[in-house]
Amino acid sequence: MANTRWISGHVRIALVGSLATDQSGPQDTDLLVTVDAPLDVAPLARAGRRRHLNDDLHVLSLDPGLIVGAPLVLWPGVVRRGPMPDDLEELLLARIERERL
Repeated sequence: MANTRWISGHVRIALVGSLATDQSGPQDTDLLVTVDAPLDVAPLARAGRRRHLNDDLHVLSLDPGLIVGAPLVLWPGVVRRGPMPDDLEELLLARIERERL
């Protein structure tokens, strides 16, 4: 999250995929980035250490409840909507919360 603080226009970053569940062996990270203005998403891809983002918005359909009530919001503050896996708590969330103190 520290890598994205300088990017203007984003309002919320939420983890919406299997990493926020007790599913064993998740294969990827699904982030939902909510923006309040037109935003060039290329800097977000670089912040994630990737050269590109998959541009699959034309086939993507998210439940409105997931958009509004994402299981885990990471930015601008950590918001948990239910229990999170222990490794996520220890390796990511504790660090984010420490950095914001």
